[in-house]
Amino acid sequence: MSKPNQAYLDQLSKCYSKTRKKERSVIIDELVVTSGYHRKHAIALLYVHRGWRSSTTPTRRIR
Repeated sequence: MSKPNQAYLDQLSKCYSKTRKKERSVIIDELVVTSGYHRKHAIALLYVHRGWRSSTTPTRRIR
């Protein structure tokens, strides 16, 4: 069990975003077995739209 490189994660995330739920489960299982990560962490790595909020976005709603 070793840490996967970024190219491998990019390839899996492309496949992950295009597949249905049952196939996603297989992709997550593969990543968990090869890397040793927990399932939730593997899902977070494969999720494409994950990003940080920009600093220009207000944290509170202005009234």
